[in-house]
Amino acid sequence: MDTEYCFVGDGVLDRVQEVFSSEWGCSMRPLIIADGNTWQVAGPYLQERLGRRSSGTDDRAVVDAATYLFPAEPMLYADEHAIATVHRLLEGNDLIAIALGSGTINDIVKRASYECGKPYVVVATAPSVDGYTSYGAAVSVGGFKQTLPCPAPLAVFAERRILCEAPSPMIAAGYGDLIAKIPAGADWIVADALGLQSIDPEIWHMIQPDLKRVVSHPQRLAQRDMTVVGEVFSGLVQTGFAMQRMHDSRPASGAEHLISHIWEMEHLAMDGVPVSHGFKVALGTLVSTAMYERLFSMTGEEVASVSSSAPRQTWDDRRAHVDRWFADRPSYGQVLDICRQKFLEGSDLEERRHRIFLVWDVLRKRVLEQLVPFGTLRGMLAAAGCPVEPADIGVDRELFRRALVSSQMIRTRYTILDLLSDLGMFLPTVDALLDVNGYFSVFAKGPGCSDAGEFPSGSYSVKKT
Repeated sequence: MDTEYCFVGDGVLDRVQEVFSSEWGCSMRPLIIADGNTWQVAGPYLQERLGRRSSGTDDRAVVDAATYLFPAEPMLYADEHAIATVHRLLEGNDLIAIALGSGTINDIVKRASYECGKPYVVVATAPSVDGYTSYGAAVSVGGFKQTLPCPAPLAVFAERRILCEAPSPMIAAGYGDLIAKIPAGADWIVADALGLQSIDPEIWHMIQPDLKRVVSHPQRLAQRDMTVVGEVFSGLVQTGFAMQRMHDSRPASGAEHLISHIWEMEHLAMDGVPVSHGFKVALGTLVSTAMYERLFSMTGEEVASVSSSAPRQTWDDRRAHVDRWFADRPSYGQVLDICRQKFLEGSDLEERRHRIFLVWDVLRKRVLEQLVPFGTLRGMLAAAGCPVEPADIGVDRELFRRALVSSQMIRTRYTILDLLSDLGMFLPTVDALLDVNGYFSVFAKGPGCSDAGEFPSGSYSVKKT
């Protein structure tokens, strides 16, 4: 794997200079890249430590660290413009980047370092994402969210005290990103059962066996329990290692991430503040779980009956849907190509459905054992401080529907979205999730307003049909 050093614990920042000196001595200089917020967390201390002499026998000194700070406001985005800025700083010189921050800064530095043919180091400031140790950087190019290839960091440093002092929403966001691996695992189970992407047992066991235990203490996480915060961060790091090993985000990302990508493309904000990746993923996790529960509440015979009576979609129908949601977007061509690749009709569709019905009983059992029931999952997310209703992240009915429908179009990776689509049950399921008598009841209505339907905020009802 790319990452050779990973330190999570107490006093680990004191080891940054040791690793830097061991790897590069005086031949390369560190460049700390932060923003106005993350710099305040550990920037001065890190800069001072990097200027100290090596403890090696040659007593070499590392040249004082250079720094570059993005503004604290407005919120920084991982896009081609920010990457180009860091690329210019690193290109053609003796600088090695140290990313001081969380997901956004890490992804920017990761991609820019790769473009310049250099390794990099990350010092984590919050347990907020799984991307610290992942292969690839999640960035927006031309407004289209995608994962660009690039190696993971050579070294990761995470001081537990700093992680616990992160803003509560960032801690909760990490929990949302970690618990999302549960329905993401269900998506992989489906793809495996249908012969579309086999589960790699070694990579599966890097994440899944201990996952439910790690996320089982959301109240203690919200109280900043150092042990639980450290375990959540370690779980996120381990997920990144799994993605490194596979050179793909399949072990960590399913339908819930595709839904969040749509909201990220929309630059979703709540009261003027961009909604975090982890919060969008948390709501996507509930959506994915609800879809699975609805589908697998039915027997194979019931699904076959509903599927056989569903209207058959032609490619012209499908293209009309793509036009509706993406015609005015720079990503239109990419989306159209993705949809064409995975569109099935005629005998190809019949063959896919036959395979689904053939494995239905075994698949149903495996998926339901993998998932946390919707009601339990909702309570866990709420206890951790994550959103549990669309209104919690400023999503109204229109944006909710847009995210659910268009998320099925942006990746070839097979998920619950594709399973429902192949069965002719996708749009009816989306409509069901928009029903306030079902899984979600509170949708944003406008700035500071909500449409609570028949249920007050904070309560819920689950209806299976």
